[in-house]
Amino acid sequence: MELTGRRMTWICSYVLLQILFISSYATSRSIVKTLPGFDGDLPFKLETGYVGVGEMDDVQLFYYFVESQREPSRDPLLVWLTGGPGCSSFKPFFCGNGDCLPYLYARAGCAKAMPVQLGRHHVGWTKSAKTSCKSDYVNIDPTNERCMVDVEAIDELLRGINTLQVLEPVYAKGSLKADKVDWDQRILMSTPNHFLHSLPRTSAFWCRDYEFLLAEIWANIPSVREALHVREGSKGYWHMCNSSLAYTKNILSTIDYHRNLSRTNLRALIYCADLDMSIPHIATQEMIRSLNLTLDDSWRAWFVDAQVAGLRYKNNDFYMTYSSVKGAGHVAEEYKPKEVNAMIDRWLAYYPL
Repeated sequence: MELTGRRMTWICSYVLLQILFISSYATSRSIVKTLPGFDGDLPFKLETGYVGVGEMDDVQLFYYFVESQREPSRDPLLVWLTGGPGCSSFKPFFCGNGDCLPYLYARAGCAKAMPVQLGRHHVGWTKSAKTSCKSDYVNIDPTNERCMVDVEAIDELLRGINTLQVLEPVYAKGSLKADKVDWDQRILMSTPNHFLHSLPRTSAFWCRDYEFLLAEIWANIPSVREALHVREGSKGYWHMCNSSLAYTKNILSTIDYHRNLSRTNLRALIYCADLDMSIPHIATQEMIRSLNLTLDDSWRAWFVDAQVAGLRYKNNDFYMTYSSVKGAGHVAEEYKPKEVNAMIDRWLAYYPL
């Protein structure tokens, strides 16, 4: 794949952690110069390794680090903490940059801040559901039969809609997401290199979920694991998203955390995709309004090639910038990489969006 014509604009170092942890001292580290499926040397410095956790370093966590291609000693360091829940940080690295490995596209610096997960918000439902459910669509009373009926009816209406991007077609035969593959993976894994290069590249046959499937297959090829210096025998079949994780949700709202941050002299950027129905942008706006911050700048448009809109809130020395990315889906940079790139680049440089 030709990369020399791409302008690499992001100005920070890139850290990706498979598990939410970072340390300045790694028990082992290796420089990765080439990767299977990519012709020639990588156009950036890629380091992988392990960091030990615990008193005896008995837990070893695998990490990814991509160095800035501008001035690593001066550029800001960004740490990626992935949501999911249960998804690896490799997922945004593979598929969240607008292009997907093994057709690898690197930018200079670290990628994006994930949109904040504020809980499952449902808005804009029918007046009937709003009345019967008393505007609470999350903690539904199972004895409220009228509310249950209304919610089930609405769920039925939404079944044919891609809630991650409401204008994108739904895959008719099921999901190709990494944890819901309905293809025979034994066949795919038996000839992975052939499969990776055999998919049609025309838009008529393109499906977004190809990315998730291909990235998972690619990462499980033995030669890829060897190139990434993954310790042999440390992991069986690697899943991009693990839906079998057992945990209890004990933090149902992040508003108090945001409120605490608003009392500091930090800067924050929160952005949402305006076509994401799973975490709708109007719910995020309501969360921000609940913080009762002083509005420093009203809605205004800013441009890349398309139009997006932003709000800027100010509370003493704390600045919160809110932006919606027009035409984007749940992971905004998958749909609008150029716009998100410009937004992050301007924000890091203290430029107006």
